[in-house]
Amino acid sequence: MSAPDFWNHKDRAQQLVEEVSSLRAKINPLLALQRQAADLGVLIELATLEEDQNQAAREVEAELNAFTKGLEQFE
Repeated sequence: MSAPDFWNHKDRAQQLVEEVSSLRAKINPLLALQRQAADLGVLIELATLEEDQNQAAREVEAELNAFTKGLEQFE
């Protein structure tokens, strides 16, 4: 899209822009899930160090539920 002659062929350019938008709409939720999974892993590690294990377990469970819900929506 940054090529100097990209917009010289307007129909083809528009088609490519729509395709890129469609691919981003599919990829971005997956990338968000990937970040959320990594964050969940860190949260679990931190939870093992917490003195209040009940509170830590509730936090992990809440994040896990949010991740699971997001994953189900993605599927």
